[in-house]
Amino acid sequence: MVRRPYAATAALALALTAAGCGNDAPAEEPEASSTPPTSAASSPSPTDEPTEKALGPLQTVRAWVKAYNRTVDTGDPMDVRELTAAACETCENLLAPVLETHSNGGSYDDPGWKVIDVSRDRDWPDSRTVAAAIRFPAGQVTKSSGAKPKSYPAEDHIISFELQGGDSEWRISEIVFLE
Repeated sequence: MVRRPYAATAALALALTAAGCGNDAPAEEPEASSTPPTSAASSPSPTDEPTEKALGPLQTVRAWVKAYNRTVDTGDPMDVRELTAAACETCENLLAPVLETHSNGGSYDDPGWKVIDVSRDRDWPDSRTVAAAIRFPAGQVTKSSGAKPKSYPAEDHIISFELQGGDSEWRISEIVFLE
């Protein structure tokens, strides 16, 4: 069943409109951590290894977009696939042309997607829906080695990310373009 975050869509559309074309980064929204706070009495020793903090749903969406941007830049999907559920067909549909371009010796020339705003829309027992306002920048793609670059315009989108998992690990399981 596809769930659409309609309540968040209007708010995110407003965020896109308010953001305009400026390059000001939006303030990070704090997200509750599943890691219990440490006691003030216990201080880490220099030999303690830092523990990796679990990402919440909003942080996972932001991390997925950064990883997708790295894939567009380098052609290496390792980071984005670590944040993607195995059965995410819509994720693979976004990655396939990027990977094909790189395997043909092509490349992209743009600064990458920019997350304008994210908000949790729905919480289900084993999943979360996050709506994100994302700006796709103008840029160029060279589809293969020696091909002529093709330009593309900037676009603003509202995207629904469905996440599966739990407090220890969230993965993107579906991506739906709402606007």
